[in-house]
Amino acid sequence: MDNIKKMLLSKELEEYIKVNDNVSKEKDKNAYNVFTISSQNTQYENFHSDVIGDLLSPNGKHGLGNVFLLKFIDFLNCHYGTAITAQDFSEAKVSRESGNIDILIKTAEKAIIIENKMNFANDMEEQLVRYYQKCKEDYKLSVEAIIYLSLDGSQTAPKFGEIDKIVYNIAAFNDKPNDLVSAWLRPCKGYCSDLGQLSFLHEYTKLIQHLAQNRMGTENESKLYDFLAEDNRMSSAKELVDFYNKIPVYRLDRLQERLKNDHQPFNKLKRWEPTQLALIKCSKNGLNYEIYIFTTHEGATIFLECKGDEEMVKKEFPEKIKKIGISEKDYKIDNYSRYVFDFGGALKKIDEEIFDFLRKILDHIKSWK
Repeated sequence: MDNIKKMLLSKELEEYIKVNDNVSKEKDKNAYNVFTISSQNTQYENFHSDVIGDLLSPNGKHGLGNVFLLKFIDFLNCHYGTAITAQDFSEAKVSRESGNIDILIKTAEKAIIIENKMNFANDMEEQLVRYYQKCKEDYKLSVEAIIYLSLDGSQTAPKFGEIDKIVYNIAAFNDKPNDLVSAWLRPCKGYCSDLGQLSFLHEYTKLIQHLAQNRMGTENESKLYDFLAEDNRMSSAKELVDFYNKIPVYRLDRLQERLKNDHQPFNKLKRWEPTQLALIKCSKNGLNYEIYIFTTHEGATIFLECKGDEEMVKKEFPEKIKKIGISEKDYKIDNYSRYVFDFGGALKKIDEEIFDFLRKILDHIKSWK
């Protein structure tokens, strides 16, 4: 028990829960977008290179000329300390897979290389050096910057020495002010001239965030595993999991124990299922009453049922419920003979609320004629 308590109070577990909650919320927020509807294409490197390449191209389908390209250069200068003269690239051409380079932005004299690793592809041998040399020796271009673009910044460019000073590791999204989404794609929305352009940027930024948050969730799970794999913590975790699976049954065991000697006016307390407890055999004025309690990991549900002549039930049962003093917002009517009460929140509080609620019901039914 001490080992379990120590593990539950650990900073590592606290951090995992904090990150996991945040990632889950953000994933849900960005999960629905036009790209995630289909499982095709978005996992491929070419998909992102095609999209980003078209946005950067002055001849792109967006129809806004070099606006996005110039904002991209501003983004590099502002957040990564490059000293690229934007006007030098005002009439640049953007090509895909020129000399195997994912995205090449070039003028007659200068170039910017973008290596896309958003799908976590492995680096080829001296890949960036070869691209640099191709631009310098074959195309006779001065390379202003080599952008190594990964999904969340966790993958960085290999060190090569001679070109390292112009290599910039950039995250598509890691929820920091200098990632591609926050500092380029979102600001670009302000330069859109129609709904189509704006919608496209909005949906694409949501896709990148969704993919990055999936990755963040995986990394967070990896950290949790590393933590649990040390000092026999996995055994403690198994004990917790085993007990967690028993919680609905355990909660009902405790409730049954509290009611076993005091459940009148019901003559029988019966466990129909491990997570279902029933109070049955209670007759008042020709009507039979039954209570069913169902427990889950998150809360509980109680059915209060009345059986007998249909017209009599329809007339008297609602009146009896009103006399208990239960607000209409606290229940729903499954049919005329069953009232349903749901309980949610912190389990310890719920368990006390359920017991108090049942005691209130039992006391009132005792007084019914």
